[in-house]
Amino acid sequence: MPTPLPTMSPAAALVQRYAELLGASDPAAGRRLTLTIDGRYRIQLRPQGDQRVQARCRLRALPAPGAERDQLILALGRLACGTMNRSSAACVVDADERALWLSQVAPATSTQEVDELVAGFVNELAFWTRVVPQE
Repeated sequence: MPTPLPTMSPAAALVQRYAELLGASDPAAGRRLTLTIDGRYRIQLRPQGDQRVQARCRLRALPAPGAERDQLILALGRLACGTMNRSSAACVVDADERALWLSQVAPATSTQEVDELVAGFVNELAFWTRVVPQE
């Protein structure tokens, strides 16, 4: 008896449909879709549970542990806290503590809502790429 194919979650199916609308034919798009916006911003869309989609972009690597790293995290942490009341996007440190990312998770039940997530995220990304010091 053949093994049944795993079913795609609703959020994964939505990301897949969004990829198809953009002309992407990547079969992995239901798990993660990478987009380049305006030739500058490389963002990932990742399906989450409960009909939510995550948009994220790596801002920069973190310096090695020490004073420079501590100062960078403290300064950007203050800025991130200051933007929390106006933005759904958050500047975060990844789980491995190697990089800073901008991340936003939003409910999405249509490709239009995914498109709105991407548009809003890119606006936030434009701000963060200006204020985060380059490596």
